[in-house]
Amino acid sequence: MTYHTSAHQVADTFDTPLTGGALALGSILIQQQQARNAVRREAATIRAVAGRMAYDRVMAQHRIDEAERQARVDFDRRRAAIRLRALAAKRAKG
Repeated sequence: MTYHTSAHQVADTFDTPLTGGALALGSILIQQQQARNAVRREAATIRAVAGRMAYDRVMAQHRIDEAERQARVDFDRRRAAIRLRALAAKRAKG
């Protein structure tokens, strides 16, 4: 067993293991932070894709509704034209 003869030797005795422990802890914390960041990025990507899918679904329903409305308008226009032709034919006959 050796005895320390100066404060510097005492400080060095504690400094080396503590520095190694601090570096190890620091690297573990960095890895955990990187893992959390990766999970956050993945979650953000999933939310973006889910949002886009929801938007696409809403827009598809809007297109369907608009096509149905346009079909009703066209149908009503054709039906009115047929009625007018029938009325004109009826008037022409007398």
